[in-house]
Amino acid sequence: HNDLQSITANAPTCTENGNIAYWHCPDCEKYFDDESAANEISLADTIIAPLNHTIIPMVANEATCTEDGNVAYWLCTACDSCFSDANGNTEIAIEDTVIAANGHSLSLVVEKEATCTENGNIKYWICSDCDACFNDEAGNTEITIADTVITSDGHALSPVVANDAT
Repeated sequence: HNDLQSITANAPTCTENGNIAYWHCPDCEKYFDDESAANEISLADTIIAPLNHTIIPMVANEATCTEDGNVAYWLCTACDSCFSDANGNTEIAIEDTVIAANGHSLSLVVEKEATCTENGNIKYWICSDCDACFNDEAGNTEITIADTVITSDGHALSPVVANDAT
């Protein structure tokens, strides 16, 4: 056994065999679990069976105006493969689970002047889905509803001078 070949160990995956470290003699086609070729083994003894998928359910999440959501799917915690079924029979790409964010549905709120007794507001846009407010039509600059308020100054009273009746 002068030409013993060292075969390195390979861990099994969820779907493919692995193997232990072993030595192979190409001249006599024998396999050994030691470098000195003292302990012969069969090729079958070198094989480590696949691990099989460890599948957990991933619940569906609705997309919001700004955040992606996802459909329900199953995930293998060992290899990160995604499946459309609980048995792991139909593999899908993670991209296929994504529900894209909806984007804001903006409506204009027109400017309203404050009166002596009522607050007014600046012109702004509000999302009908999430109630976020923006100071631009494109929805790039978010503001709070408090930022939109024009405060009422109250009545501006002038002193009235009393005149004697004549």
